[in-house]
Amino acid sequence: MDDPRETPTCVIPGCPQPVGAWGQPCPACLDAFGTHLRLSDSAPLTREQIADRDAYVERAYYTQRRTVGVRR
Repeated sequence: MDDPRETPTCVIPGCPQPVGAWGQPCPACLDAFGTHLRLSDSAPLTREQIADRDAYVERAYYTQRRTVGVRR
């Protein structure tokens, strides 16, 4: 069985939809964000660049989940 972490997913943070190559948005995100997404002259992000970019958001979500219900 293939490792799902090796399957390219949408470049939009939080979107787990599979795509043809790393750095591409999925059709649903293209529809949802429309003209807010724009092409770039630079190379598409790699899997590692996407992971680095999104790591702080994942840590924030983790922290938020751990503190739900905590009162000060």
